[in-house]
Amino acid sequence: METTLRSTSAKQEKLSDVDPAKETLSYPLELLVRLRAFEALRHREYRLLWYGQVFASMGTWMDQVTRGWLIYELTNSALQLGMVRGIQALPILFLSPIAGSAADRFSRKKQIVLSQIVDGCMYAALTVLIFTRSIEPWHVYLSAFVMAIDQTFLQPARAAIIADAVPRDHLTNAIGLNSMIFNTARSTGPALAGILIARYGTAGSYATQAVFCVLATLWTMQLRSRPQSSP
Repeated sequence: METTLRSTSAKQEKLSDVDPAKETLSYPLELLVRLRAFEALRHREYRLLWYGQVFASMGTWMDQVTRGWLIYELTNSALQLGMVRGIQALPILFLSPIAGSAADRFSRKKQIVLSQIVDGCMYAALTVLIFTRSIEPWHVYLSAFVMAIDQTFLQPARAAIIADAVPRDHLTNAIGLNSMIFNTARSTGPALAGILIARYGTAGSYATQAVFCVLATLWTMQLRSRPQSSP
C-alpha cells in the first residue's frame, strides 16, 4: 500500500513538472534559451517572474529620480530631499526580519502581487495629485514610507520564489538573470525617468511607473500558486 502511494505520488509529480516547467516556445525565445546564459527562461514559471521583474524594477528605479525631483520642486530644500531618502530606510532597518519570516511562511506569489498593487496605487495617486495641483510634501513623505514598507516585504518574497520557479540545476542561472535585470534597470530606469520629467513633468513619469506596475502584476498573477512548506 505504501509502495503504491509513493509510486502514484511520484507519477503525479512527474506529470505536474513536465507541462508547467517546459513548453513549446516561440521561435525567437527558442533561439534565446539555447544560449546557456538564458537557459532558465525555458521554464514558464520563471519567464513570468522575470517579465514581471523587468517592469517592477524599472518602476522602482524610476522612482528614485522622480520622487527626489518632486520633493525638491515642492520645497526647494536639499534637507527635505535627504529626509525623504532617510524615511525610506526605516522600514528596512526594523521590518526586514519580519519580512524574511513572512516570505517563508506565506504565499510568495500573493506577497509579490499585493506589493505591486500597492506600488501601482501609490504611483497612480501621486499622478492624480500632481495633475490636479493638489500635491503637498506630506503626500511625498507618506507614499515614500508606505512604499518602503512594501519593498521591504517584496524583496525577500521575490528572492525566495526563484527557487520555486526553476529546477536546482538552473537556479544559479536564474539568479544571474535577475541580477542582470536589476542592474540594467538601475541604469535605464533613472534615465527614462529623466526623459519623461523633462518632457511631461513628474506626473508623466509617475503615470508610466503606474503602467509598469500594472504590467508586472499581470505577469505575476499568471504564476501557479504553490503551497508553502511549514518551517
